[in-house]
Amino acid sequence: MTYEIYCYKSNLFAPDLNEAQNATLMKDAESNGNANSKKIQIIMALRKFNPKLDSYLMPGYNNLKTIKNIKESHIVLISPKGDFATQITILNNWVLFSIPYWYSDTTASEVFRQTDQYLNIIRQTVYYYVYDPQAQKAYDPWNENFDALTLYIKTSKIIEQDKSEKAKHRVRWNNKN
Repeated sequence: MTYEIYCYKSNLFAPDLNEAQNATLMKDAESNGNANSKKIQIIMALRKFNPKLDSYLMPGYNNLKTIKNIKESHIVLISPKGDFATQITILNNWVLFSIPYWYSDTTASEVFRQTDQYLNIIRQTVYYYVYDPQAQKAYDPWNENFDALTLYIKTSKIIEQDKSEKAKHRVRWNNKN
């Protein structure tokens, strides 16, 4: 399970919850020169900020040296081992951040601080707004801070508690005493 955050292209030129929900539910628009250009801008800006981000490019691309010719529907940027395990999926009209529920307190705070920086970079680069489906909120990261940490930690604890309960149940089930 992951905490998901979207950056989306707004046709209203302002954050709007209904537009954000619809934008992220719809099939990504067909690729065109403008969409490819935005994908390239996002990748370059994020990699300039964090050069350790690596790419999982769709078939036919082994690395970002071929970035000028991206025609794939999406590109995934991942952090190297030892870094925060944030996955960034870049599509034609939106970007998806997937953050696993592995982190607690201080580490989670660092992950979300870095994510906030990424969100602002995308806002500055292609003017996308942010949609947090868990909090049911669309917003402009230039005007509001990314405040999902409390919800993330709460959900993370529930998941951990659920795992513990399931593990106890398995032990009792397998116990032949």
